[in-house]
Amino acid sequence: MPDKYFILDVREPDEVQQGAFKFAKNIPLGELKGRLNEIPKDKVVLVHCTTGIRAEMAYNILKRAGFNVYYVNAKIEFEGDKFKIEPKD
Repeated sequence: MPDKYFILDVREPDEVQQGAFKFAKNIPLGELKGRLNEIPKDKVVLVHCTTGIRAEMAYNILKRAGFNVYYVNAKIEFEGDKFKIEPKD
């Protein structure tokens, strides 16, 4: 993963146990506001969840906090190291 990106997984820990992106940091959406100090401000933050809904909510929190952030608006299914991404319209 290039040094300029930070992947943030806002799913719950039980969801992450099903599988996750190799370089992602898991901070559940409900804990995000209290853990902003764990996210680097000098990197582009890419946020994801399972359907894009929580990722968009996290995007709004991070954007208001001054982060350079984008979110994945897609359905993502994990199975261990494998994943399937289906873009949403």
